[in-house]
Amino acid sequence: MSSEKGNKRLPPIRIKKILPNKLKDFEKRLPSSGGLFTKRKRLRLLGKLRGRRPEGEPSIQSTDFWFDVRQSVKAGLYDLEMLIETAPEKELTKVITAEALKPSVQSLLWNTALGLPPDPNRARIAQMLIEQGFGYLGLAVRNKITLSHGRTIQEAIDLANFLAESAKPESERRYSQPNLKALMQR
Repeated sequence: MSSEKGNKRLPPIRIKKILPNKLKDFEKRLPSSGGLFTKRKRLRLLGKLRGRRPEGEPSIQSTDFWFDVRQSVKAGLYDLEMLIETAPEKELTKVITAEALKPSVQSLLWNTALGLPPDPNRARIAQMLIEQGFGYLGLAVRNKITLSHGRTIQEAIDLANFLAESAKPESERRYSQPNLKALMQR
């Protein structure tokens, strides 16, 4: 197995199983070409490509494979941001819609592999989406927001912050019992 650190052997990377209904959804929605991944890489991620790999192609369990995947996704996120910032609104609304984004947001926030513990990173992303969403809506309809609405929005943001913090392991929480005791002893 190859690795980013030379010949040192690393433990195999655990690959999540895709639920059958999610796999069918991917197969139905994904185009045959284009997107972040090559057709071959997409098939490997979906567990549909079996058999021998071409010479030099990393195993799906290698750090090299996942490094390439991470780099592709980072570049794709930058490309999406660039599209949002530069495309005419008319063109953007043909691609970026609530309907189009819903499956991606659901996959991002809901861990589709059953039985896994809450993920603090996903909780932080959910909190950020809530905060940014309320910020956007507040600006979009600011003349209709009453003082009471403003308080409710702030309470919702505070609740999202609390819930995201609660998803972290207790030792990492800002306001966990051990951290509170340390703060009070200062």
